Amino acid sequence: MKHIVPIMLAIVTVLELIAGVLCLVGGIIVAATGYGAIAFIGVFFATVNILLLFFGQRLAKDYEGAAVLAGYFLLCIFGLYFLR
Repeated sequence: MKHIVPIMLAIVTVLELIAGVLCLVGGIIVAATGYGAIAFIGVFFATVNILLLFFGQRLAKDYEGAAVLAGYFLLCIFGLYFLR
């Protein structure tokens, strides 16, 4: 498991950067035109990232950290719902 951690960290970092850029660009486009598809994709990437972090917390048996992520996951689900 120890040798997989750097790879998982790189994956989470790249996904978070993609989600952030898509949400930023999508937010600007939503404000300018009302078209929310790019923002939806950004929130989707953020949701996948939260799920990966949640899975990692569970594997590490950090249940308190996993419980904190549940709130962020709910925010992502609400974002997906409102941008659909």
